[in-house]
Amino acid sequence: MESSESVIGETDQIDMDGRASLPEPSTVEARDGSLARPFESMPNEIIGSILEEAHNQYYRSLPPRASWSPSSSSYRIEDVSSQVCSLWRGLAQHLPRLWSKFYLCRTNMGFIPKGEYDRLNLYLTRSVDEDLDIVFDSSGLNEKEPVLMVMLDLIPPHLRRLRRFVLHSDETNFVEVPFYKSLTGVSAPRLEHFDVSTGKDPNLIAGTSRYHCLPKGWNPRILTEGPLSIKYLRLDSSSAARFRPPFDHLVHFSLHCTVACCGLFLSWVCLEQVFSLPFIETISIWGPVPDHLARSPPLRCIEAKRLKHFRTGDRMERTLFSYLFNCVSAPLLESITSTAVPIPVPPFPSAGSLNPFPSLKSLYLVDVVVEDRDNWDVYFRHLAMKTASITHLSISSTST
Repeated sequence: MESSESVIGETDQIDMDGRASLPEPSTVEARDGSLARPFESMPNEIIGSILEEAHNQYYRSLPPRASWSPSSSSYRIEDVSSQVCSLWRGLAQHLPRLWSKFYLCRTNMGFIPKGEYDRLNLYLTRSVDEDLDIVFDSSGLNEKEPVLMVMLDLIPPHLRRLRRFVLHSDETNFVEVPFYKSLTGVSAPRLEHFDVSTGKDPNLIAGTSRYHCLPKGWNPRILTEGPLSIKYLRLDSSSAARFRPPFDHLVHFSLHCTVACCGLFLSWVCLEQVFSLPFIETISIWGPVPDHLARSPPLRCIEAKRLKHFRTGDRMERTLFSYLFNCVSAPLLESITSTAVPIPVPPFPSAGSLNPFPSLKSLYLVDVVVEDRDNWDVYFRHLAMKTASITHLSISSTST
């Protein structure tokens, strides 16, 4: 059996109009010379459809931010289909959809294997004009890998085709400024899923309490030209300082803290923008907090018309939880989750607007620190009035 490297290394033939051309129909001959029934008379279009469906189902079964080891790379559908026979190899090489998903490969020892740059370049070429799904997860590698920055340089010329982009790095392979600058003043009209976590910023001094502070309002910094249709946005506190795209069409918003010494302060204006987004259904904020150093402006009441799920926690201060109950109404909200709130007693919801969440079904208060039991009773009565419609309640405490 030919190796996957030799299969991938073959030259493509592409029509002058840019579309991949399928080989002429022929009898499918297995590598041992026998006829591979029942495919011997099956049209190439049907075989191609089967391969594309197998490809789609395979990638759907993977974790959202999956990466491969070289030992598992032979199971990629695009490679397997290239090794069955000469006809299937020709078909696979000329089906752009089979090459539209690239997940970075790493060794079991925590290194980037040789050939990843060439593999990405090949996928970008063979995918022609298909929507791209690119996943770079370089977090946890043993050493700095210069090839990563070189590989990222291949992405900007194909931004118009990018549908899903995942980039996870850390202090060892921190995403440098040139890649960020390549995303400014450009557009990505097909982009729907944007997930960037750049990890701990090596420019911050270890052990200090420095924070990334967002300006008043979201103030997009990248992909600001032309139409944009991002529906899923996930950032960490380090990447949010720079990698902020327009988010008018967001359905899912997720923001999380990088490390304990590198938090993120959100302005109240920015929080109001998030809750006011016309299509927002899920808001998840873990670790970053509203900027308590700046005086809060008079908060206006907001109707989050489509919000269904709200999650917060992980060293989160009480201000955001209180903001939800006192300033937001959400007719479709189904669940509220608050995890690891490190305060003696959660804030009292105000008595006004007793039913801001008429569709609420589930309330999860996980690892809440309870020290003042008398005040907790008062708090719980107020909370019960605000969440009278729930059918599922879960409360756990870190103290007894």
